[in-house]
Amino acid sequence: MQKKTLLSTVVLLFLTGTVCADFFDDFKAAAKLHKERKYQAAAASYKKLAKQQKKANLAEICHLYAVKSLASGRKFDEALAASNAITTPEVREYAQMYTYNACGKKRQLKDVFKDTNISKWPDEYAYLGYFMRGSATPRAAGLKDLETALDCCGSDLQVKENILRELSDRYIQLKKNAQAHAALDRLIAEGVKGRAPYQAAVRSKAVLLAQEKKFDAADKMLARLSSKEKLQKFWFFIAKAKIETAKGNGSDAEQLYDKAFAMKGIPLPIIRFQKIEAGKSIPKFKEKK
Repeated sequence: MQKKTLLSTVVLLFLTGTVCADFFDDFKAAAKLHKERKYQAAAASYKKLAKQQKKANLAEICHLYAVKSLASGRKFDEALAASNAITTPEVREYAQMYTYNACGKKRQLKDVFKDTNISKWPDEYAYLGYFMRGSATPRAAGLKDLETALDCCGSDLQVKENILRELSDRYIQLKKNAQAHAALDRLIAEGVKGRAPYQAAVRSKAVLLAQEKKFDAADKMLARLSSKEKLQKFWFFIAKAKIETAKGNGSDAEQLYDKAFAMKGIPLPIIRFQKIEAGKSIPKFKEKK
């Protein structure tokens, strides 16, 4: 099943002569504002463009993008209000769920949309809805939605990578190792080398193998990575430290953690959480009470 973004749908309509050049140029100009993070201006442009449309489907696309721009700018109430201009109920639900997700209101998202019948949504929105709701629903309760999202995501590779990453993390959390390996293997096989989801999958696979005492396989898996990018190098040190911990090499693990925690430019919340994790096995990093 092929998946199209709304922008690619507009391009397709333009190429088939369904929309005029003026609309296409104005839409691209609004999209450029969004890309530049001028979210309020982008939303205003989309709304203006929507009012100019005689065709309901084009107006709806513009209204949806206006909602997305406002949500990206964390204008929660404005985005929800703007969603009321979307006439198709299922698309309006998607826009509202997107708003909750983009504004970081995942707990509320889970509660507000827990009974929403996402299967009635158009295909190009349904898999995204399942992914958002599954991500917002913790532990085993969110698995069904995440698995459905994976089944429905079609050729949307970027979203597929993120779904597989979320699923594998959830399986590991629930100690469902066989399912975790399957999700990680698929992400490693189908993901784009060098991108963050692929690298995260290799690290997770290596650590999981080490925890299963398959140390040679763990080392070979981690050896696939050679990123010089700072954050990925940090995560490499963390993964290697976890592998050495599983081997019982506490001193080597401690040195690797020290290298990671000494790196400049790593967000402090990430450092703090990883120190807490390291402290579970290495006394040096235990938080002082």
